[in-house]
Amino acid sequence: MTKKNKIVIAGIGGVGGYFGGLLTNQYESSDAIEICFLARGEHLNKIRENGLKVIHGNAEFIARPAIATDNATEIGVADYILICTKSYDLDETIEQLKPCIGENTILLPLLNGVESVERIKKILPETTVLEGCVYIVSALKEAGVIENSGINQKVYFGPGNINNDKLLWLEKIMQEAGIEVTLSDSISTIVWEKFIFIASIATATSYFNCSIGKLLEENEETLVQLIEEVK
Repeated sequence: MTKKNKIVIAGIGGVGGYFGGLLTNQYESSDAIEICFLARGEHLNKIRENGLKVIHGNAEFIARPAIATDNATEIGVADYILICTKSYDLDETIEQLKPCIGENTILLPLLNGVESVERIKKILPETTVLEGCVYIVSALKEAGVIENSGINQKVYFGPGNINNDKLLWLEKIMQEAGIEVTLSDSISTIVWEKFIFIASIATATSYFNCSIGKLLEENEETLVQLIEEVK
């Protein structure tokens, strides 16, 4: 029997739930690919009971992963791990994931910020860790339900300037699952561009206590100055 490629999604919130849901929906009956969820709490309980409901516009489906657990030892060693937790949970998540990480495991963090790879490598210096970036408006609507309410659903990862069949394979299977994914040879630039955007927008909307639309109407000059400062 051929060994399945095991893909773990760690963190089944807006990002992990949506992209993990698409992967699970595509490969639920696959003889070659197995999708596993690392989740917790009532959200995990609902996924175990009913599967994960994924909503995008008028479309919805139920994703049923091969394994849904809060115990990484139940999953075993993975080929790929997509890390989709919040940044403040990253170190704890990596420690929790250690039973899933072997010498050939590839980690892909899909978190905001620019420090994820550095933080992971401090804990796992010998592990292959890619850079990643996501553009999506998706959230945990309620336990067991993820809703993508936006139009962007893009994933970038890399480095793509090396001849690595494993990275090309990951890009291919994500594309087949309906994910808008790009293996990029300029991933660091993409990650920093998003960081500059989020840092500036979050600072300005928090300071003025307003929406992006109102910010652009009333304080666009300040926003431009913030962007230049971060750059």
